[in-house]
Amino acid sequence: MSDMSGGSAVVTPDYLFIQHPRGKDGVQFAWFVAEYTIDATRSPKWIDLTSSGKSSNGHDVDWGGFGVYELADDTLRISYRMGAPRVFRTLEFKAGIEEPMTGGDGKPEPVKPACALLELKRVKTP
Repeated sequence: MSDMSGGSAVVTPDYLFIQHPRGKDGVQFAWFVAEYTIDATRSPKWIDLTSSGKSSNGHDVDWGGFGVYELADDTLRISYRMGAPRVFRTLEFKAGIEEPMTGGDGKPEPVKPACALLELKRVKTP
């Protein structure tokens, strides 16, 4: 388990579970669950995240994210781009990178914030 500024994360061999505060009161929480695969032979190491199911308000959820990860001491960092084809995988550990994206027809699409960055620190229990 990892501390996330009022939230927590659990990483299993197949899934990443993240609980984070939702709302200003600090009482409500939302869960993010994703299945992941890694390729540790790449430099930087690659991670692919996929999630599907129902959101807390009943909407269908189906998305993917492609990015990189690093594990150093007690810190796991994951940077990924959601909703873009695999060829637009981010290779940097930054959030909100703005990069032009090219559509299937080769024409540039609008520039969008592209990445999310998670930094998870292991909490040692007594």
